[in-house]
Order: sequence, then C-alpha cells, then structure tokens
Amino acid sequence: MDISDDEYIYKLVGVTIHRGTAEHGHYYSLINTKRGKDEEDEFKPDWSKTEKDPWKVFDDETVKYFNFNDLKSEAFGGQSSGGYGTSMADNELSEYLF
Repeated sequence: MDISDDEYIYKLVGVTIHRGTAEHGHYYSLINTKRGKDEEDEFKPDWSKTEKDPWKVFDDETVKYFNFNDLKSEAFGGQSSGGYGTSMADNELSEYLF
C-alpha cells in the first residue's frame, strides 16, 4: 500500500532556539521528553497533542521543565522577562520578524 506525503502525521519532538545576532549569540533546546516506551500509542487521538507532553529546556548547565504553551513567546520573542524570554527590545525584535 502506498501512502502519500500528505497522509503522514508528524509530532514535534524538539526545537532549537538562537538568541542574539548573526555575529554572536547563544543556542539552547526545548525537547519533548515523552519519547520511546513512555509515549502514547500513535493511533490514540491524543498522540499528536504535543502540548500535553512534558517538555524541558536544555541550556548549557541548566535543565528545567518548560511549559509548551510558552513556545510561541520563547521562539518568536515577546516581553523581556529576565529569564528565557527575548533578549531584544520589542522594537528591535519587530525589525527582524517583519
């Protein structure tokens, strides 16, 4: 049986984030830690709902839990928070996105 490309369903398992400029910056990862034997059966309806899975931030010497609902602000900017939020001022960020 042949399966066409549009019939495949993919599940997000990780994101690499870069903060900074093309000349310098810092990379870290957000990873879905519910993988392998602990993962739901792919035929169950909730399998593709990656926001329900446990996620962690892996950053040099720090590993901590991450709320997947914060992915948009984490990966695409947002208000400066002093934590893992954007390191650019909002007006600088909009320069890069638009």
